[in-house]
Amino acid sequence: MMKPRSVPADAATLSDETRAAGLREEIDFWSGMLESSRDTAPPETVERMTFALALAEFRLRELTRRRSA
Repeated sequence: MMKPRSVPADAATLSDETRAAGLREEIDFWSGMLESSRDTAPPETVERMTFALALAEFRLRELTRRRSA
């Protein structure tokens, strides 16, 4: 099973590039988890993983949008 890397508690000190890389890694993690457990995990678990994936994707989009503005 893949495990996301831990990040410093003070994420404000991270560069945008570092945050984007971490979010991409998180997106890969949740995508892999969903792919590997969609048929075996309880529906509530799949729903939570789907929400976690959507949140990471949203944060990456917002970070990208903010950087290009």
